[in-house]
Amino acid sequence: MKMKFYIKKSFYILVVTASMLLFAVNSVLACPNCKDGFGAGTEGASLGDSYSISVLFMLAVPTTIVTIFTLVLARKIRRNNNA
Repeated sequence: MKMKFYIKKSFYILVVTASMLLFAVNSVLACPNCKDGFGAGTEGASLGDSYSISVLFMLAVPTTIVTIFTLVLARKIRRNNNA
């Protein structure tokens, strides 16, 4: 019974976080350096794209590692409880 509650709560947190990220795009691009890098017609636009990709990569790698670690740990705990 508790597991269903945690799944629902986790799903709710995921939906809220995703919606906040989707609606906060303008405030994320509010950095003056980011605006200059992504400005139309500037020569440094490719530099801005490079910074953007590197930031996304730096955010994605730790998140992926923590997610995989959590899934492996949850599976091991579930197997031990069922055995």
